[in-house]
Amino acid sequence: MIEVSRVRVSDLIPLANDPSLAERDNVPISRHRAISHAANPRANPSDVVLYLAHYNGELVGYRTVMPDILHLPHGEVRVGWLSGNWVNPEQRRKGIASALLDEALKDWNHRLMFTNYAPESKAVYDKVGEFKRIYKFEGRRFYLRPCFAHLLPGRKGFSHKLKPLFKAVDILLSLVNLMPLLAYRSRPGEQVELEYLHRPDNEIATMFEKECEGTLTQRKSYDLAWILRFPWLVNAPLGDRVGKRYYFSSAPKRYYQLLVKLYFSGQLVGFLVININNRSMSVPYSFVLPFYRKVAARVLLAHAAKLKVNYLTVYQPAMVDALSSIKPFSLLSRKHYRKYYATESLANELQNVTIRFEEGDGDCAFI
Repeated sequence: MIEVSRVRVSDLIPLANDPSLAERDNVPISRHRAISHAANPRANPSDVVLYLAHYNGELVGYRTVMPDILHLPHGEVRVGWLSGNWVNPEQRRKGIASALLDEALKDWNHRLMFTNYAPESKAVYDKVGEFKRIYKFEGRRFYLRPCFAHLLPGRKGFSHKLKPLFKAVDILLSLVNLMPLLAYRSRPGEQVELEYLHRPDNEIATMFEKECEGTLTQRKSYDLAWILRFPWLVNAPLGDRVGKRYYFSSAPKRYYQLLVKLYFSGQLVGFLVININNRSMSVPYSFVLPFYRKVAARVLLAHAAKLKVNYLTVYQPAMVDALSSIKPFSLLSRKHYRKYYATESLANELQNVTIRFEEGDGDCAFI
């Protein structure tokens, strides 16, 4: 019989400090992700953030939930973002994932959401039949370097066997690829200056909260400080022993978070939060005065070239338009979508409400 146990926010620090966590065959949460969940300013100590499924004493599945708050006309509503679902491959098709989700639905009063999902997780949500789409970003992915070896092969099967061939194709194409050079030479000019920070200062805090005013989450400066101070990912250039037994992104070979203030002719015109995960770049949060958005787009391209990024993905419409206006980068790009789902009862509460998210909402700022 499957037994489901719960880990609450108040349990996370002892769990993260437990030396035996790293010795488990299947690690249910990384230390840094547990510490981050414990520091979530929107979480209560009693919130359940991790569900563990055991069969005959063996861990056979787990599910993670990230607490959040939505600001609706009738008041604040506490919700949970579904953020990670794993079932032992040898124990699949036994209802384990559904059992974990059922327990989360009960604890969170059927107020759950998800985005940035894996196909396997989406299949579980569809099977339950309780979720409906409430929002969709139409973003764009801009390619600077050939990356067929990353994009095409799956984790197994025939295409995975062809990965060495894709790598060879990437190497050959990179010899004649001028995109990184063009991106670097398209730097925005001497009038532009940048300042890099670890934490948001008062100027960034003001801009950030203004940008988030019209969103459902209405994030505050302390939320941004939490995201930057307690990342879910850490640099692991030589591999991480826990990361090998934790089945979600935890310890990539290269990970950076950049908080950049953007000045033009001495005037502060905006800020960018830039994430680099291995060879990909994203911009979970940004605020740039309208006249300077193309300048900010060139700053992003210059970072992508300098840090040898393969592709840059953005979803905020204004930044998509700014990057798309720069040739020839728009020619090597394609549409990319991000969809947001909520339980039907929560979706009903959102009727007649203007739904807007920032690109980093949900768990997207962390990965």
